[in-house]
Amino acid sequence: MKLVLLYLGKRGAGPVYSIEFAKALLERGVSILAIVSNNSENVNQWTTLSRKFEKLELKTINTYKGYKGFIIKSLNILGFARLAYLIREYAPGFVFTPMIHPWHNILIAMLPEKIKRIKVIHDVSPHLGESNTFSILLSKVDIGLSDVLVVLSQYSKKQLVNNGIKKDIIVIPHANFNYYSRYVAPVTPKQIYYRIGFFGRINKYKGLDILLKSWGTMISVNSELKLLIAGNGDCSEYVDSFDQYKDSLELHNRWISDKEVACLLSCVDLIILPYIEASQSGVIPLALALGKPVIVTGVGGLKEQVPLGCGLIIPANDSKALSDVVMKLYDNPTKILEMGVNARKYANEALAWDKSADILLDHLKFYK
Repeated sequence: MKLVLLYLGKRGAGPVYSIEFAKALLERGVSILAIVSNNSENVNQWTTLSRKFEKLELKTINTYKGYKGFIIKSLNILGFARLAYLIREYAPGFVFTPMIHPWHNILIAMLPEKIKRIKVIHDVSPHLGESNTFSILLSKVDIGLSDVLVVLSQYSKKQLVNNGIKKDIIVIPHANFNYYSRYVAPVTPKQIYYRIGFFGRINKYKGLDILLKSWGTMISVNSELKLLIAGNGDCSEYVDSFDQYKDSLELHNRWISDKEVACLLSCVDLIILPYIEASQSGVIPLALALGKPVIVTGVGGLKEQVPLGCGLIIPANDSKALSDVVMKLYDNPTKILEMGVNARKYANEALAWDKSADILLDHLKFYK
């Protein structure tokens, strides 16, 4: 099988998801032409991967910096035509786009219909606080130009079906993010740090206000507790709470590099996702891979991601339920350590990338 993996994003979970999926497919004998950005955070790792696998051809392209660069380079139709020609010459059976990017569809629209288009849809609908005309239009075009849609939860598949999308839909649960573990020595959880983590891009739907509302109760019961908040985003509405809890809070309100992710999260006991709504979350497989139990709200596809013994599920928008469950865990901290061991085992086995590759390849056998 020949496949083009197309992802032109530069940083965050997208480059990681792309290279991990590519590696798993290569190990299954798939021939891949990978088209990635020269500006990607992990472009050097793509180069290393191309040396390891003869069946990987790598094409890196200069993308853009800033909105002005995006607009100017988006008008370079000749450049897109050259890339489309490169893809046609490679003669793949499929083009696989692991995450959304506005340039993908320009290229895909230039390809013949015999090349099937597989797109991973991480979010069927924009999240609370993220809805705008451009993102809604981009999502609709992404779905419309696809032959096969990959979603990461049964919840997302149901959303597509309920929206009247009549496409071939595959559910492939989000695989682990062991990728980040390379930056810390592997450690089996053996101690309690009395630190709780909230990680990822900060937006309204993430429910940080619910966590902060419950934090006062938590530290009134256990003054040893510290809260780590790490991620970029607008925190202006939380400033008063940050000031109120400054003695028990560690704040990194910025973009967190790949190297920092595991270093920051390796010294927390729990990672909390008090989301108001969600499709699924890449933070969960990241936490589990690091041996960190998760506390999540039972919204969207989150509850599908947390098996028994690896975390706990609580109601959304309920600060009391959150503080109660955290206090109960710290009353019996060995339970946290036990869940951490279970979490790492589950991530390494059930969420291995080869399982994702197998699900995809088994499905694509039907396309001849």
